[in-house]
Amino acid sequence: GRQASAADIRVDHKSVSRRHTAMYYKQNSHVVIQDLGGKHGTYVNNQRLEKHGKIELPLEAKEHTVRFGNAPVACQIIIPEIEQKQPQKETQHASEENKDQSQSLS
Repeated sequence: GRQASAADIRVDHKSVSRRHTAMYYKQNSHVVIQDLGGKHGTYVNNQRLEKHGKIELPLEAKEHTVRFGNAPVACQIIIPEIEQKQPQKETQHASEENKDQSQSLS
């Protein structure tokens, strides 16, 4: 928004309301962008949100562009890739090798 005391991201442009857009992260789920009713709208990836509407952006999409009204500036949201470690499954072949080695040591 335009008002410094009400906005974490300040956009000083006549088409941007004091409180224009809300953006927040829903843990392990989505990034949420919500229009707060500004006259000139909020655009996400070049699509205007409905007045007071919101959109949930999945974490799989890596980049999103958010514009506020007609301001000549955009906010780019970049979602870092989250590595999810999969437990390694022991193959049957490896299990048999370990079993053979332990028997030969006895």
